[in-house]
Amino acid sequence: MNTTLKQNGRGRPRKFDKEMGLKIAKSLFQRFGFDGLGIAEVCAQIGITPTSLYAAYGNKFGLFEACLDWYSSQFINQLMDVIEGSKSPSEMYRNVLEFSCNHFSSEGSERGCLLFDGSIVGAEHKITKSVNGHVETIQILLTQSLEEAGDASANELASAIVMLMRG
Repeated sequence: MNTTLKQNGRGRPRKFDKEMGLKIAKSLFQRFGFDGLGIAEVCAQIGITPTSLYAAYGNKFGLFEACLDWYSSQFINQLMDVIEGSKSPSEMYRNVLEFSCNHFSSEGSERGCLLFDGSIVGAEHKITKSVNGHVETIQILLTQSLEEAGDASANELASAIVMLMRG
């Protein structure tokens, strides 16, 4: 998706692919964490000006939120494919753990996970709250899926899966 952003002052409007920008920013947040990443580095890597970044996301927290939303959506879609392909609660549990291990450690992928790696978040309380909201959504999804599959201890299993995902 290309987005045109108008700059104040002279010059032509900037264009950049917001999804590609989110991919780059996600990678940078995973590498440096929220506190260790500056706007200048993000802008240099995406190839936009700070004005364009602020116009698109509001601020660094807005960019992080957009990255979280984008990444969480992708992660949940992949997780749902794994869940829907499972025939029993025990197979679901095993498949989700295998998916998680592969997802978090596959060759060429970033270290850890934007959702489950606590070192990325830093000291910012509103970021912790936002990340925890996404993780809670995943736990609810796992609990519901395990309940639908007939598992009597769905909540406990979902909690164990999330705990293992967090490391």
